[in-house]
Amino acid sequence: MIQWSGATVCGMPLETFLTRHGKEPGSASRDLIVRSVHEAAKLIKAGKGATHYGIASAIGRICEAIVHDMDLILTVGIVQAEVEGVPDVCVSLPMVVNGRGARLIAYPELDPVEREALLGSARIVKEATESVLLKR
Repeated sequence: MIQWSGATVCGMPLETFLTRHGKEPGSASRDLIVRSVHEAAKLIKAGKGATHYGIASAIGRICEAIVHDMDLILTVGIVQAEVEGVPDVCVSLPMVVNGRGARLIAYPELDPVEREALLGSARIVKEATESVLLKR
């Protein structure tokens, strides 16, 4: 789920940025952005064989925030007591990460479509987690 309503470029809402640069904001622009990210991942895989360098970089940044107690805001997944009514579920949300771990300081403002998408994601993760745990 992408929180489009919170996306910014150069400190301005994504929709404003697109309009100022002669681009049509809306679902077509969002689809193009998502496709561009997927294509970039394919190019990285073709060139390097995998995207593990990006993953390693992200893990390195998380470790740096913990080791140096940096109070960085990073999108990481931890088990939340509740997300959109789904109890005990692990989803990625913006967290402050420091030497004490990761904690949610502010739940992101979501529009109704984003809220429904997050609910759907939380349900899928919860069901998958319970399915795996039941097989143990």
